[in-house]
Amino acid sequence: MANKDHSLDEKIIEAARNEFLEVGYRNASMRKIAARAGITTGALYTRYENKDVLFASLVYETGLLFEKEFSALKPEHYRIAIREGKFSQLTAHEAGKILDIIYDHFDECYLLFCCSEGSTAEKYYPLLVRSKAKQTARFMNSSGMAIPVETVEMLMAAQYSYYIEVLKRRYTKEQATELIRNVMTFSDAGWLALINDKL
Repeated sequence: MANKDHSLDEKIIEAARNEFLEVGYRNASMRKIAARAGITTGALYTRYENKDVLFASLVYETGLLFEKEFSALKPEHYRIAIREGKFSQLTAHEAGKILDIIYDHFDECYLLFCCSEGSTAEKYYPLLVRSKAKQTARFMNSSGMAIPVETVEMLMAAQYSYYIEVLKRRYTKEQATELIRNVMTFSDAGWLALINDKL
């Protein structure tokens, strides 16, 4: 069995990234990706079983970065922040970390959150929000705040949609930082009002 020519890997990745960024997952074509990379469609299929596998290979590592960041803030961090009046500082820290990931991996984030319709990766964002919402609802309930997970999930979906807007509008990091700071000020006030109402 012949070894794969790994010198083609970079050409394939660049061709696939450009195709998906330009037309999205649903409208992208393995034939066009192969043509962009200067290889045959058969050579592309020997490396990637199908379009979904190829797309996933582009966004997988970035998805892991978000999961790691979201799991880094534990419920006790929120409990301490609320008790010490530092809730906004904690959420600002989290927002800064999310923006760092976005702007360190802008194309991959754009693919994952704005171009994935029709792929298995399309489910990533709702699952990420649901997981974070469940974690947050567990923390709130364990702290004596009876807030339904559905409420938390809806609020968090709205909150994280701000980052998708930043991607769609292709703001600079400086613009995004200012915008997210403003919407987090708005969002934090709502969270704190809800928390105080339930304590």
